[in-house]
Parts: sequence; structure tokens; C-alpha cells
Amino acid sequence: MLIRYRDICIRNAGPDDCAQLAAWWNDGKVMAHAGFPLGLNTTAEEIAESISSDSDETRRRLIIEYKGLAIGETSYGNVGDRTAQIGIKICEPDYQEKGLGRVILSLLIRRLFENGFEKIVLDTNTKNSRAQHVYELLGFRKVRINENAWTDQLGEPQSSIDYELLRDGFHDFSDPEREVFPLKLLILGNSITHHSPAPDIGWTGDWGMAASAREKDFVHQLAAMLEAGGTPVVLRERNVAEFERDPNQDLSVFFAGDLAFRPNAVVLRICENTPAERLDDFAAAYEKLILLFRLDPACTVFAVGPFWKNDRAEALLSEAAFRTGARWISLSPLHSEEYQAIGQFAHAGVAGHPSDKGMKAIAEAVFAGFREAGLLGGA
Repeated sequence: MLIRYRDICIRNAGPDDCAQLAAWWNDGKVMAHAGFPLGLNTTAEEIAESISSDSDETRRRLIIEYKGLAIGETSYGNVGDRTAQIGIKICEPDYQEKGLGRVILSLLIRRLFENGFEKIVLDTNTKNSRAQHVYELLGFRKVRINENAWTDQLGEPQSSIDYELLRDGFHDFSDPEREVFPLKLLILGNSITHHSPAPDIGWTGDWGMAASAREKDFVHQLAAMLEAGGTPVVLRERNVAEFERDPNQDLSVFFAGDLAFRPNAVVLRICENTPAERLDDFAAAYEKLILLFRLDPACTVFAVGPFWKNDRAEALLSEAAFRTGARWISLSPLHSEEYQAIGQFAHAGVAGHPSDKGMKAIAEAVFAGFREAGLLGGA
């Protein structure tokens, strides 16, 4: 197989590649997600013998080159019934999280469909959320989760997810005619997210309360960070303090516009307006809300903890996030006046909100969550 596309080349692995493959496969950092944190302890000679039997009809180990440099490897195997099983590793760290993975996989998958395969399958570690995000962007569908299916070299039980892709569900990121869709980002919050002017309490802004300007609140700082990292953003933000105060809402009605937005990422930055006696009700509704958004497998939900110290809310909401597969982001390191606008506003309620420094710290915490989730340009 030989595929050339712009600066990318995917080609058959040959004898001259075996030393490089051995270096990668013996590197525990490269192989950890495959279950080999200590590496494969193999040799170039053993690899050469193995790939000598490769053929287009059975299986191929393939080298990925970018601008003439070998940066990783991919493979496919014919498992029968016009089904190919594939795998990929971008092995060189400098080329990870650059958006190359989705393009390289697109090139391989498109060629396999052109060659007569009707289904593509793969599996990945449940901990490898970055890879899962890329696979789902390409159109792969989760078939099953294999809990504690195997044990790695350190004796740790590992779980995996089986994926499959059919031709009519394929989203080809190597197609030059394909429209590039930005990240649709939904942020649901309270006055920290957005507050209309309230001159009676000394607040005249129309953005996140206590920020000195719109571009200084956490919403717009986060969007700017994503854009600077090469991720175009379509932003929808909303103050849902009414839901905090009264969680017994019909969620499909109250959040109808937000659900219709079809976000790729949802940031839930709520809880501060919920009375202590209603926290249990709020946590239950919060959990249901996460599940509503997660009905779309391509949507990642980030549950962000309270800005002001509230141990009970922190515990309830983090537990809800873990149960529903949302990604929890704690703001507990920000629970101090250092991050508040104390002295900048006469009204104590306004001054207790995040200062520009606090807003930046919230944005950085959420941005780190996006990076960990693999939402900054893919594998």
C-alpha cells in the first residue's frame, strides 16, 4: 500500500524500518495504551521475520511519514466477511495532538473501502479518551465495552471498547472538499458565566460578573485559548441560575434550545445558587442533564466544580460526573480571595466573583480538561 496526501505518506513497512519499529515497540510510553507499559522487548530481526509474510490480502504493517520523517505506524488485517481490523500509533510526541491522526486514519479507511472492505473495526483502552474522541469523529460506533478483559504487564486489569465503522457512516477528514466544522461549545452557567447590567449593585458589564471586560471573563478567555490552539469555536453561553434555584424543571423544555444547538462540548459551570436544602435535588437533576447531552456520543460534557468552597456540592456533583461519564474539573485550588475581585467593587456580592485573574484560572482549568479529552485537534 502506498498513500500520498500533502505532507503525509503511508507506505508498507520493510526491512529498513524494523529498527525504528523495535525502538517504538520497546518504548513503554509509546506502548502503554496497548497494554505494554514495559514495552514489547522485541528485536528488529523478530519484526523483520514477522512482516516478511505481510500481503495486501492478509495484513499490512505500515509506516507513517510526515514531511519525510517517520512519525508512527498503522496497520490493517483482513478478518473475513469483508471486514478490516485497524490500529494506529503516532509514536513521536512532537506530532501528537496536531490533528494528524484523524487525517491519517481517514486516508487508510478510505483506501480500505475502495479496496472492497465493507466494515472497519478496532478497539481501544477505555482510558484512552483522546483516541475515542477521534474515532467517534470519524463515525465509528461503540459496539461493546469489555470490562477487565485483560491484564497489563504491571498486573493492572484493563478494559477496552470495541468500535465498528460502515461506509455510509464514514466522516472523511482527508477529503479536500469536506467542510471543516468548528467545535460547537455550549457553556451553561450563572453570573460567573454571564450577568446583564445591574447598576443598583454597581455592575455595568454584560458578561461574566466582575471581569473587567468581555474578553476577560472565563467564557471568552476559554474560547480564545481554543482558537489560539487551532480549534475554531462556535460559542453558545447561557445563564441558567433559575435551574440552580429550582432544579425540578422539565429538562427537555428548559434546555430545549441548548439541546437543539447539538454541541460537541458542554461546560456545566453551575451550582452556587442552589440552596443547601435543595442540593440533593439539584445533583439528581444535574445527573439527568449530563445524560441528556451524552445521548449524542460525539458530545463531551465537562462538569466544573464550585468556585466558592462547598464540600457537599463538590462531592455530589463529582459523583454525578463519574457515574455519567462526564469529565470532572475541580476548582478547589481557586477557593481563596486571591482569585476574587475583592476591593474592585463596593458591593460584596459582585466583589466575591472571580477577578480577571480568577476568570483566567477557571479558563485554564477547563482548557486543561479539553486537552486531556483530546479536543484540541485530535490524535
